[in-house]
Amino acid sequence: MKIGSRLKQKHQLGFTLIELIAVMAIIALIASLLFVSISQSRIKARNGRRLADINILSKAMDLYYANCNSFPQTPAGVSGFRLDTTKSLYLGTRPSCGNHQGTLLAGQSNGGIGSATPSGTILVQQFTPAPLPADDGSLAAGSRCSEANTQLANSTWNDFIYYPDTNSANKYGIYFCIGAKTGDFVAGRYALTERGILRIVGANYSP
Repeated sequence: MKIGSRLKQKHQLGFTLIELIAVMAIIALIASLLFVSISQSRIKARNGRRLADINILSKAMDLYYANCNSFPQTPAGVSGFRLDTTKSLYLGTRPSCGNHQGTLLAGQSNGGIGSATPSGTILVQQFTPAPLPADDGSLAAGSRCSEANTQLANSTWNDFIYYPDTNSANKYGIYFCIGAKTGDFVAGRYALTERGILRIVGANYSP
């Protein structure tokens, strides 16, 4: 009796196959929920960083204008710039910042957006590129952050793209995109302008 009782007790201490499957299913469910939560947190952090970087860019452009009475321009044949670590914002050494094209000359340099090794007063040593990956969220095709921005070769709407207004030195735009509602901003494509941040709906700006 004692031996049989011990064997029965020992047998009852184990798990059945069904119990093991149930435990594994619960662990898998918890892991998947954690993965979704972490992914959403990362997306929220990237979108928050995009807006924080845009706020810094806005202040840098205002400071440039205050010193140069113009926003940065682009050299002939250049439609715009992708703002990344290869580019700087500086005042240059020419009177009134020169022609604002960011070009480095033998004597005095023009202010604007140009080489990452500029001369003159530097406002932004190196631009911080938009964080990756692009977050599309529930944006529909044709309005996603990951899609190509055809105004500049090899760029997407997720990039920070600077475009001067060819008709006025007092205007500019920096394109960017967020994939989910962040603060007061809904998901979509935007442009930072001299008037503030405007949403891009189709081909038009919207307050």
